[in-house]
Amino acid sequence: MKTASGTLTNILNLTADYLMADLYTVTLWDGTVYRWAAADTDLVLGGHTFSCPTEQGTAVPLVERGPTKCVAGLEVDTLDVVLRGAAVLLGGVALPLAAANGVFDGALVRLERVFMATWGNTTPGSVVLFSGFVAAVTPSSTSVQLSCKSDLERLLVAMPRNTFAPNCTHVLFDAGCALTRATYAVNGTVGGGATVTTFPTNLTQADGYFELGVLAFTSGALNGVRAAVRLYLNAAGTVTVAVTLPVAPGNGDTFTIVPGCDKTQATCTAKFSNLAHYRGFPFVPKAESTRGVGGA
Repeated sequence: MKTASGTLTNILNLTADYLMADLYTVTLWDGTVYRWAAADTDLVLGGHTFSCPTEQGTAVPLVERGPTKCVAGLEVDTLDVVLRGAAVLLGGVALPLAAANGVFDGALVRLERVFMATWGNTTPGSVVLFSGFVAAVTPSSTSVQLSCKSDLERLLVAMPRNTFAPNCTHVLFDAGCALTRATYAVNGTVGGGATVTTFPTNLTQADGYFELGVLAFTSGALNGVRAAVRLYLNAAGTVTVAVTLPVAPGNGDTFTIVPGCDKTQATCTAKFSNLAHYRGFPFVPKAESTRGVGGA
């Protein structure tokens, strides 16, 4: 069901001619928000400015989209969004490269349409046509296609959600875990002699502290790239990532890294002091140690 303000409803019902524009809000995994307008000029809605693309500009891509639909029930809607502009920079990195680096992975996308009696007058409000997340990213040399799924996709979870298992069923830093990612995030700098898999840093934590964690580069050619940490050694703060990076990080490149969790009771207690929120059952008997009663 789509909702609209009374003023907007009157425009649609009583005004013979009105103007329309699509507005896109894209929220990245790190909280960065981009607001783009598929229009010839910038538009302001709800105190936020939605920027329009300019000829050969580097700030805003040209945004095109596929159709949307509205159905009754719990059918998952999809939306294809194409961003065009090889010269557009996101965080100082060209749009196609930033997409290949994973900047749009898991991003939230909101599409709304404004109806205006006169151009630029968005006070009647908007109608939300789509709200969801990026499920797949397909970059090319000049454009990026985002395949999005509506928020209903998140209802497709296995039931029951809570199972009895030795390891914790929470995800580190989720609501059940109750720890805050920002509290454990550490800023670091890459040293010299880096390769596409291993590089020295200025980190000083104990061996293994960041293993199973996530590292996100915040500058250089890898700006926006995230990588899972396979191995961490205190000696020279050496980080080894699980998957080969597109290029080797440069000396002085910066990053943010958070530790990982192996979901055991020992780690929850010693590393995070969070036993009160541990959701595992470490004393559940192993399958091979149990037998049926009364069977053959």
